[in-house]
Amino acid sequence: MFDEKCVCNTHSVESHCVTQTFPHALELLRLGWSEFFQSQLSADELTDATVARIVEPLRGLSRVAAAAGEMWAENAESAGVGDWVLGTIRSVGGDQLRFAVSRVLARKTKLSRKPPSGKMHEQILCANAETVFIVAAMNQFLQLPAIQRAITAATMGGVEPVLVLTKADACEDPVAILQQAKQALPDIAIHPVSIRQQTGIEPLMEYFGEGRTVVLLGASGAGKSTLTNHLVQSEIQLVGDTRESDEKGRHTTTSRRLHFLASGGMIVDSPGIRELQLWKEPERAAKPHGKKKKRPRHREDR
Repeated sequence: MFDEKCVCNTHSVESHCVTQTFPHALELLRLGWSEFFQSQLSADELTDATVARIVEPLRGLSRVAAAAGEMWAENAESAGVGDWVLGTIRSVGGDQLRFAVSRVLARKTKLSRKPPSGKMHEQILCANAETVFIVAAMNQFLQLPAIQRAITAATMGGVEPVLVLTKADACEDPVAILQQAKQALPDIAIHPVSIRQQTGIEPLMEYFGEGRTVVLLGASGAGKSTLTNHLVQSEIQLVGDTRESDEKGRHTTTSRRLHFLASGGMIVDSPGIRELQLWKEPERAAKPHGKKKKRPRHREDR
């Protein structure tokens, strides 16, 4: 028997909580619906609300997943991949459905940055993810400052950072690279993997499960799309070869997209980024007054 107060301390108990008062929640649990989002709905909305999760944000219409299935959505310009939105569904001819977004629900977690365009607004890389796989290739120079910034961005947004070192089979001394990473980053989990040799994959599956979302973050050529295809067990993402001259990869993923794992859980692949600028600087000790030094501008990704 569950207590009448129904305190949701675990995923199973929380599932019981949301399904008791929101009839659509049972079908939405696999998408990540939880008490956190349900608590934002009014009494009327609990009765007849339609909610959906942003699967792929695009210019114009975006793709969403709802209890009725996946469909196109309008008025979703302010939502990022992983966001939960409230709205209505209408028929647009035949069996085609269209979701009209009325508002974006508050985010439980977020991974964001300053946009490379220089515009002063927060760019959401992924919303409501539990974990971020910071993906780096072991056969390339380990960019520890960039990895540290990604860890900081994840921590500030409430997302668990995990370092995934890919292409272990293409590295001359993977043990040395792993040791270097562990010494520099002692506070996070680090997993070396090789898709070609089928090693190191099983520990990654522990981060998934019904309703749990993992987002991938890393430079082009790090192996994000290859990892996504392997975990989803389908060739859903294009994979590009690396250049022989510098072993750097070419851009193959052009948008952020949420994919479903057959075993449960979701993964968000994203385009490679050259540099991640924090949207907000982490809190530090008070700095002395004086002129701030101008930071050099770097060429970044789109």
